[in-house]
Amino acid sequence: MLPQGTIVKPGDKLARQAGYYNIRYTIVEVKKITPSGKIVLTNGERYSNDGYEIGGARFTKDTLHIITPEIEKNIARNDSLDYINGVEWKKLDDETLAEVVKLLKSRRDS
Repeated sequence: MLPQGTIVKPGDKLARQAGYYNIRYTIVEVKKITPSGKIVLTNGERYSNDGYEIGGARFTKDTLHIITPEIEKNIARNDSLDYINGVEWKKLDDETLAEVVKLLKSRRDS
């Protein structure tokens, strides 16, 4: 949620939190603020002025947040995990695979 009194304007970047148990953040951009104070993102999604997604059940709504270093770290980690999960390991040549294993073993043992 956005802290009370947060002023948001078009062009601002915010973090959108999705999920309840497996929280994921993405960076979104504000397109406009309606006369009633609703936040409209460049993708058309609408949020209340306190950062709650408009529509749906309250416990499953996405929320907007100010971008913090912790949120940036969360995004970077999830991007890395997504990349690793997409690697076709069986298609790597032996040398590359050996380098990956060596790196992972060195991090595990330290």
